[in-house]
Amino acid sequence: MNDSSPACQPAKLQTPEYLHASWAVPVDSGVTLEAVSDPKFWVHVSDRIGVNDTIEVVSPTWDALLRVTVAGDGLIVTRVIYTNAHDAPLVAEKPKKAGIGFVPGKGWRPHGSAQFYASRAEAEAAA
Repeated sequence: MNDSSPACQPAKLQTPEYLHASWAVPVDSGVTLEAVSDPKFWVHVSDRIGVNDTIEVVSPTWDALLRVTVAGDGLIVTRVIYTNAHDAPLVAEKPKKAGIGFVPGKGWRPHGSAQFYASRAEAEAAA
């Protein structure tokens, strides 16, 4: 290793419980990896989940481990770390046009965006 190579800083090395929370959820057999990759699936529990948290999804026919990449204002976005769902894509396809949501006190925004707009029309134009 030369002097310009990156190295782990001792203060950054942590045990997992200090970096993220681990969650688990059983789902019914009809629920797909694509469904749990949709931010709408997590809307009712979004206040409990944070960035970098992991979610173990357990189905009768498949399993997945997800990492939360975006969390806040009712929005949870995940990426797949592992799955054994044979016919499911590892990364959910991005929707062609994002939905628009309203956050009281902040304004309108396309789902998946951190940018807020004064009107729904502005948010739709930005989506």
